[in-house]
Amino acid sequence: YYYFKRSRSDELNAGADGESVVVNNGMLFFLENDNELAGVLAHEVAHNMMGHVDASQTNAMAGGLIGLALDAVVASQGGARTDMTRAGYEAGMHSYSVEFEEEADYIGMYIMARAGYDVRAVPDIWRRMSLEFPDNVYNAQTHPSNAARYVAINKTIDEINQKRKRRLPLIPEMLNNPS
Repeated sequence: YYYFKRSRSDELNAGADGESVVVNNGMLFFLENDNELAGVLAHEVAHNMMGHVDASQTNAMAGGLIGLALDAVVASQGGARTDMTRAGYEAGMHSYSVEFEEEADYIGMYIMARAGYDVRAVPDIWRRMSLEFPDNVYNAQTHPSNAARYVAINKTIDEINQKRKRRLPLIPEMLNNPS
């Protein structure tokens, strides 16, 4: 079971922690209809389903340990104090984060479609976000650009529509053909 929570923050954001989904007030006020809300919730649920939070934490710990080892080597040689532990932790935390976002977008669209919501509403979220909040267009370290998301989500919508037309089950290709 997933728990859904509302945050009183005005920040335009939503998040997943592996067990629950939090949607900030700022996001709730930005979204225009239930289909857009379903898109945001499905994206965050996809993060939880695909284990992205746990994977990010594991990557961060591994990066931090590598940084700690580098700090120890520098210190043992009498070098100046560095903070490679923090740098390694942050590098590990950000590894695969763009890919995780892309995967959550893709899987989230299927969750939304299977739940009966109109997936065509989702690309407009990214278009409006770029227009209304140009400073938040993208963070290249952690998220794909809004333009890239818009294109990828439309491609997923086409994939879903083709499956509907051919009366195929709405199962994401990455789950339908595990390698």
